[in-house]
Amino acid sequence: PALFEEFYNTFKTGEHNKVLSLLNKDLSLLDDWKVLATVAEREAFLAELSTMFEGAGFTTASELKKFLNTVNETTTIVQLEKKGIKSFFRGTTRSKTDNSLFLGNQNAQEFGISTSTDPIKATIFSIESATSNGAYKGVLQIGLPKNLKDLGLSAPNYRVAKELEVVIKTPANNFANLSKVEISVENARKLVKEVYGVDLPPNLTREYADDLLVTIPESTLDKAFEFYLKAKKYNIK
Repeated sequence: PALFEEFYNTFKTGEHNKVLSLLNKDLSLLDDWKVLATVAEREAFLAELSTMFEGAGFTTASELKKFLNTVNETTTIVQLEKKGIKSFFRGTTRSKTDNSLFLGNQNAQEFGISTSTDPIKATIFSIESATSNGAYKGVLQIGLPKNLKDLGLSAPNYRVAKELEVVIKTPANNFANLSKVEISVENARKLVKEVYGVDLPPNLTREYADDLLVTIPESTLDKAFEFYLKAKKYNIK
């Protein structure tokens, strides 16, 4: 909190270059933003911080992570699109019996579903979920900003840097309906190999999945959109 207070005082001066320089040195400074006294103060801080990152697109995964960590209820999908986020990926499962969609845990149903800007990470989630429940098959859903722009967002969880997460405030079924592409996890793995040269295993424990989220390099936003374009040929919708 003491370090954050120093950072926040710099932030209030409006010297954006200094703020970004501090974040480049220590991204964990953002971890203590909740020490701000009031909800209004917190929201104003996050909104202004998000504005700092608007403009030029991201050149590194670090920049993308910093920006995603500032997303909150005041951020819009249109703003994300302006930053170069052209596709949202959700790795999930469907019943092998009736093809019904897994609706997510209680938090997802109440606060919003988790998506990622990175198709590798979303595919890992799909594999891990299907591995943990043999009655379900893995799928990868891909939504585009133009189809999701009317939906709200929530702040990401503490794993945002690991997952490149964007939380969209909508039920899983609605995201599935709005997504233009859905492919099997087998074809998702095939595309991860084709686009990134990464050979994901067909089964993953939670621990192994967490290791891969850290060790496999993040996808660029352009590569993620290339993945979407190639995924269309496998679309099962």
